[in-house]
Amino acid sequence: GRLEFAAWLTSDTNPLTARVYVNRVWHWLMGAGIVRTTENFGTTGEAPSHPELLDYLARRFMREGWSTRQLVKLIVSSRAYQQRSAPHDPRGAEADPDNRLLSRMNRKRLDAECIRDAVLAAAGSLDRKWLGANMNACEADANSSATQNLEYNFEFNDTRRSVYTPAFRNVRHPLFEVFDFADVNQPIAQRTTSTIAPQALFMTNHPSVISQARAAADRLMKQASGDSERIVLAYEESLGRKPIAEELAACREFVEATRSGNATPDEVRDVWARLVQTLWSTPDFRFLK
Repeated sequence: GRLEFAAWLTSDTNPLTARVYVNRVWHWLMGAGIVRTTENFGTTGEAPSHPELLDYLARRFMREGWSTRQLVKLIVSSRAYQQRSAPHDPRGAEADPDNRLLSRMNRKRLDAECIRDAVLAAAGSLDRKWLGANMNACEADANSSATQNLEYNFEFNDTRRSVYTPAFRNVRHPLFEVFDFADVNQPIAQRTTSTIAPQALFMTNHPSVISQARAAADRLMKQASGDSERIVLAYEESLGRKPIAEELAACREFVEATRSGNATPDEVRDVWARLVQTLWSTPDFRFLK
């Protein structure tokens, strides 16, 4: 029966389940699994790069009660996770171009959900409320037109974290659509990571991004006074670092050249909003180093 099957799957004598789960968590945190074919642990899949590490993590995972929290804590507190993506020694990068030996962190792009959360956080719009319903769904039969209209006419205008954003079968959040959100209709072990023109167009032209950039600009104008202070704050809020001298000079030149002497407050705000959008369009915003 099902109970016996579940007991066998999670038995100490069957470590395969724990090995697969641990490998998927490692993949999401590190950018690549110990077994890179995350959906195939069979004879046609790729061999683990660190079999002893995989066995150790799987045994510890089972011993600690199959706690994902403890597993994530263990991995993120490791030296391997805390490395930067830039190689310490160029010769090492040449010898191990795929980084199978974990001499550095894998450079990876943020997931679609994280990009959305980062935009909201930089704009100061992120609603950090926990739990609760994410939408007001009407009580209707799954095959009725009322339910279909709910999905196709849904407006993604909430500002809660993306974990609460509805994921319909046929309609996705516009940002999720262009930044490789997983297909909810089938199991996905590894998402596609693409670099396509609609991503850049979305970050520069979509009304939701423009609206959040204006909110970020309002925040800059309230919290800082001079141009340099606002530029530094924009870098800190969006990229998590201060601008280097060349970046600061380029941003000052852009603001001064774009802002006219008789500009209205809204036009001044839009100048800063365009600067913020420029930062959000950079690889530094979308990629973890």
